[in-house]
Amino acid sequence: MVINPKVAKRFAEAMQSRTKIDAIDAALLAEFAHRMPFTRWPRPDALALAIRACARRIAALNKLRTQTKNQLHAAWQNAATSAIQLLGKRLVLPDNMSAKQWIAMAGPIHAAASTSSSTCPHSAPLAMILT
Repeated sequence: MVINPKVAKRFAEAMQSRTKIDAIDAALLAEFAHRMPFTRWPRPDALALAIRACARRIAALNKLRTQTKNQLHAAWQNAATSAIQLLGKRLVLPDNMSAKQWIAMAGPIHAAASTSSSTCPHSAPLAMILT
């Protein structure tokens, strides 16, 4: 017989026993086995196991989809920052300004993009972004 630990603990509390001595625990478990009816655990049938496996697979795929979306978002942000850095390096800068200073003065690229269009930047192909 296998007893749920929480059920055994609640039974001990109902018996007003709070001591944690092996002999008393053994006596309480024996009393539990004597008083409580034994119900055999039925193994789930093959259909239930197949449904459970499908549900777990769906959960794993949802987690993977979220992870991939996050990676795409991070890649998009890195690509936008890299594009600004490349433009800053390729432009002719004044002698008193470095590329980092020009990038800092240019500001974030995604703020202007989000106000000018309502489309998601992730929907644009990568070739369009790089050209």
